[in-house]
Amino acid sequence: MEHSKPTYLTANQLVTKEDLNQATDRILQHILETQPKEPLVYKWLKASEVRKLLKISPNTFTKLKDKGLLKPIKIGAITYFNVDEIEQLMKTNQLKR
Repeated sequence: MEHSKPTYLTANQLVTKEDLNQATDRILQHILETQPKEPLVYKWLKASEVRKLLKISPNTFTKLKDKGLLKPIKIGAITYFNVDEIEQLMKTNQLKR
């Protein structure tokens, strides 16, 4: 989309309904062109979400983390786990239930 120079109105000019519709169309088109093409996917889960996904107890979760099978990353005060790593663990059947 080509950016045009802003149009300035003088005090005696009116904005028509058509002007507003055109401006709205341009804004909508810009939003559609700049938004991501793929939906956002959460790549990080909290510990409680990992336990729920894997259907494991807090003790089993701690054991997996201690063995290095679940690798945490801390952001601020919250610990997260990478969804891709968890899916890989599930695929390779490294999680004993």
